[in-house]
Amino acid sequence: MNSLYEKISTRYPIHTIAHGDLLLTRVQYGEIVDVRFPSLKYNTHRRFCYVQFKSSGQARAATERDGEVIGKLKLVAKISDPGVKQDRQGAMHEGRELYVANLDWSATEDEVKQVFSKYGTVEKIRIPTNIAGKSKGIAFVVFSNRVVLHNIFYRSLH
Repeated sequence: MNSLYEKISTRYPIHTIAHGDLLLTRVQYGEIVDVRFPSLKYNTHRRFCYVQFKSSGQARAATERDGEVIGKLKLVAKISDPGVKQDRQGAMHEGRELYVANLDWSATEDEVKQVFSKYGTVEKIRIPTNIAGKSKGIAFVVFSNRVVLHNIFYRSLH
């Protein structure tokens, strides 16, 4: 990492990034040159930002905040290295997550779980909401294994 500017990847919800917390980071570790958020064009659930310091030494020093608890969330503060990518993981990448569209606006997580539990073990239901807290009319259903989704798809074809 020979570049003058290095970045810290901070993985906590964007809405919880407080200006004061970044100011504290600046005072403790050095001058923050830039803070940028990744594009949400393809993934609106990305919850991190890049904090760019004036020098690589300042960026390295700020990684001591890694593991710090802010509210109920655990901060991940690491040097960003685009050359080192982790394999994607999680229900979506494992083929266990079902996207449900045209969901009734008043549907609850329990109601969605009841409908899909007949196909297999449901681990989690998520119904995204808008800024006003109203359903967006979609849901994500996570099953215990991808065979369940395969069976649902197969049944829909026959």
